[in-house]
Amino acid sequence: MASTTHAEALIEAIVVSYHRLSLAAEQLHLRSGLTAGMRSVLLTLDRTGPQSSSQLAASRIVSRQFMQKLTSTMVEAGWLVREADGSDRRVMVLQMTAKATRAVSRVKRLEAPLLEQLEMQLGRADLARAVDTLDRLCKLVGERKPHGPD
Repeated sequence: MASTTHAEALIEAIVVSYHRLSLAAEQLHLRSGLTAGMRSVLLTLDRTGPQSSSQLAASRIVSRQFMQKLTSTMVEAGWLVREADGSDRRVMVLQMTAKATRAVSRVKRLEAPLLEQLEMQLGRADLARAVDTLDRLCKLVGERKPHGPD
């Protein structure tokens, strides 16, 4: 059996954590009708204010087409509205509706106990170190160019 490097163990822990957190979020928000992607869009817009689909796609590292499809579904469901950007009327930005604002409040309320538990059990210093490590990992991986055929 081959030994696992620390980097491999980290990547595996990230993957397992991602799936466990996704499952926990799905279970928490099952009745709301929000998918993980919708939750992410709403929390981003709540934090940053209106953005275009392209801006949201870039921040989530997904294709513009994927984000346009997701946000179109959210517009149709009444979570978002499209409005002309005040600085460039040709650009349409997405803004949360009152329904979305209520949903974000509900999401934060439902997730608060889990976040408090993480802070208590892991401690702020370990959480800050984990965030720093993951940020550096993302930057390192983001700097690498994909290898193509020689």
